[in-house]
This record gives sequence, structure tokens and C-alpha cells, in this order.
Amino acid sequence: MIVIEADSETELDEIVLLHPEIIVTTNPSLDYDALSLRADSTELYVGTQIKNTGNGELRYRVKHTEIDNDTHITPLDSFAIGRNLNLHKLYGVLYIDSLFYVPAKDGGNRVIYKFDTDGDSVGFIDQPDIDALGFESDVGFNNLAWDGENFWGGIVDFQYYAHIVKFTPDGEVLKNFDSPNHIQESNSFPAVNFCEERGSIYFTASRTNIFEIDTSDGEVINEFEIRLPRRNFNAAGILWNPLDSDGMNIYFLRNNREASADPIANLYKMNPETGEYMFVAELPARDGAISYAGLSFVPEYGENTRTVICVTEKFGMAPDPDGKIRLYDIGPNYEILGEGGIINNEGVIAPQDSTEFGVRFNVEGWSEAVHRFALKVEHNAAGGDVLIPITLTISEDASVGGDLNVVPTQFGLTGVYPNPFNSMLKIDFDIVDPGQVSLQIFDLTGRLVASLIDENLVAGSHSAAWNGTHVTSGLYFVRLQSGEKIQTVKTALVK
Repeated sequence: MIVIEADSETELDEIVLLHPEIIVTTNPSLDYDALSLRADSTELYVGTQIKNTGNGELRYRVKHTEIDNDTHITPLDSFAIGRNLNLHKLYGVLYIDSLFYVPAKDGGNRVIYKFDTDGDSVGFIDQPDIDALGFESDVGFNNLAWDGENFWGGIVDFQYYAHIVKFTPDGEVLKNFDSPNHIQESNSFPAVNFCEERGSIYFTASRTNIFEIDTSDGEVINEFEIRLPRRNFNAAGILWNPLDSDGMNIYFLRNNREASADPIANLYKMNPETGEYMFVAELPARDGAISYAGLSFVPEYGENTRTVICVTEKFGMAPDPDGKIRLYDIGPNYEILGEGGIINNEGVIAPQDSTEFGVRFNVEGWSEAVHRFALKVEHNAAGGDVLIPITLTISEDASVGGDLNVVPTQFGLTGVYPNPFNSMLKIDFDIVDPGQVSLQIFDLTGRLVASLIDENLVAGSHSAAWNGTHVTSGLYFVRLQSGEKIQTVKTALVK
């Protein structure tokens, strides 16, 4: 409620309350819930319009989410790995190229066992000689990470100091860093993860914060304070998820140390820029397990339609014949959206204006499968978020885009985005009749700036791109011509 107080002599002009209104319009030529692509196809663009019909600025953000906009953590397969092996202290797991690597003790030897996806042992490699590094540890490595060529491991010595060690698959130590702080916990699980995107290591342990560490010298780049209930202080694993829809790319697992408590562990995620973190889901105790260790992606699991992580389950102290690797489904595999993810996924729309966001599916190299997820449009207008369910089928005999192999019924530019843009402009268009087609860029004076297409094209949906880095900021016109049909769309380059 708004209250305006004024005396009898005050004159009030007309009062206008600014407010945005949102209309989200999907492409009428596509059934978003029945999209399809041939396995040998390269890509499919799906664009959706957002229009602001109000008189105030509309702010929006588009995220990917589960098809019901809920979080699901679903237990999948498990593999018993301790049987017929004298395994002690299973404190980690790392998945690389269809193999699970598990640091453990075999009798008195510190090793890294290798298991296939059936849980069968396919050999082991010796852990580096820890004693030669100047500190002692009975357990050996608790967690492992992989940078594409070498391992990184976390280890705690007898004085409860953690160390981060880089070593080759042959066990040669390349680097050895002390952890940023004293652990102060005898039963600690130092967790490490290599982030390829940032070129750094993330580290955490029991009763410690999360640290981003420079891989060249071991110096702390960032420290993020973590305050959780005491029962959740025991670190179990950490990994980097580049596809998190909230920008909270750091996932970390904390064991529940209350013996009678259920769940056994909680999964959290954190923003690497702000340090903000949030609870994701509970990982329930299964089959009598008492703790989890490790956290790693399993990208090739099943039909590759879901994002899958793995952990090791402990059932007791050494030896641990019931130790297992367990897989969990934590959501759709958003890599299907391609390297660019959601195009034009956030912005501000002026009153009575519109824009388009989209996804470009690139299925080259993907196997036959059905992918299901949703796009969620968050906004500052009245009403709740807008949810757009999407189902994409990849198969050998699918028609491209579902009905997209049917000749379009309307000629024209179907997508010019992002608009405005600052370097690369994507252009989608439909051609009704086969023949000579030109796609050109003009400036405000009518001067031809670029000729993108000047050739014969078949009827159908097409796309092109214009790199505007070599021209100045300003208004430009995209002109499409096919026969006597012409359409022009204005776009703005802002550097």
C-alpha cells in the first residue's frame, strides 16, 4: 500500500507507478516437449521471446533446472570393492576414463587401486613415498584430483597438518605444498579438487574453511569461511561443477558425525566469487554405511543424460571388505546445451520492448538418448517464475528438430541475438523456397559492412554469425533476401 500525505494547498500531478509485465513466447513452429535430432546432426537452435508489456524495466535471468524445478539426488548403482582384497581405510575415489581410482592401504602398503565400472579390480599403482617428503602418515592419501596429466592428493601427517602433493601416475612427486592451516582433528579427511577453468586447486578438511590455492607456489588465492553445524564439520570431498545454474560451481560433501543420525552426509554448493554457499541435498545412509569419502564426476554413466557423481562408502575400520563405490544422480546433463549454454540468459528489457534467449543443442558425438530438463525464467514482474519444459530425443532416424525438416511456412529472420551485442552476433533465418539467398550487414548510412551469405540455399532453417569486433559501436541493419522477399532487422553493437 502506498500512502501520500498532502495538505489542502498542495497540487499533485498525475502519479504513475512503474511496473514491468512479462510475456514469454515459445517458437510456435517447435514442440519444445518433443524436439529431436539425428545422431549425425550438428546443432539445433531453439529460441524463445521475452516481451515487456509494462511501463517499467523488466529484469530477467534464465537458468536450466530439473523438469519439475526441484532438486533430486537419486542413488544409482553401487560396487562392492573390498571383497577378496585386504583393503584398509577407503578415503577417496576419482573417476578417470572409465576407471575408478581409490586410495587405500593393502596390508601395510599405501596404494591406489583401479576398478572398472563393474567394481572389478584391474590393478593398482603405488602411492608416492610419503616418508621421503619429510613427514609421516599412516593412512596415505585421503582424496585425489586429476589435472589431465597428473594426480593431486591430500594427506594428513601425525601432527595433524595437511599436505597437498602433485605426482605422476608413476608415483614421482612433482610438487608438495603445506595446507593453509592446522587441521586440529585426528580423524580428518583433506579433500582436493583441480579446477581446469581457473587453473587452481580447491582444498578443505575437517573444521576448516575452503581454500583456493595457486598450483604454482601453493599460495592461498581465496579463503571462504564455512560455518556449519558441528555434526557436519567432517569434510568428505570437493569438486568443481562448471554447469551449475546458480553459479555455485564448488560442490562439497560433509559427513554427519552423529552415529545415530540420518542422513549420513550433506551436499552443499558455493559461489567461487562471493563465498556464498547453500545446502543442496542429503545423501542418505545405505546398507549400514557409516561415512562417505571422495567426490567425483562419472560423465559416461548410462546414456549420459544425467549428471552423476561417485563416493566411497565406509562400513567400518580396517580391513573393510564391505567398502563400496556408490553412484548418485544429481540432475540433468546440461552439457547437451553446448559450450555457450543459454544464449542471452540475462538482461534488462525496456518497456514495450522484447528480446530473445535461446539454446543451441550440439549433439555431434552424442549417443542416442532422451534428454529432459527445463528452462526457468526468473524476473522482477508480478507472478512466479516461468518454467519451460524441454525434451530432446537423439536417435539415428529422428527428423531434425522434430518438425523442423518440414519446409518452413514463413520466410524471415527468426533470431538476431544477443541484441544489443558486443562482439559476436548470431543470426537464424528461415527460407521457404530454394534459390539464391543473401545475408548482409549495413550501417546507418546504408554502407555495406559485411556480406555473410551470397549463395544458393535449400529451403529450411539456417544460421550465420557476424563478428563485429572490427567496426565501431552503433546501430546496424541485418538484411535477408531470398528472391523478391526481403526482411531487415535493426541491431545495436555496444563495446
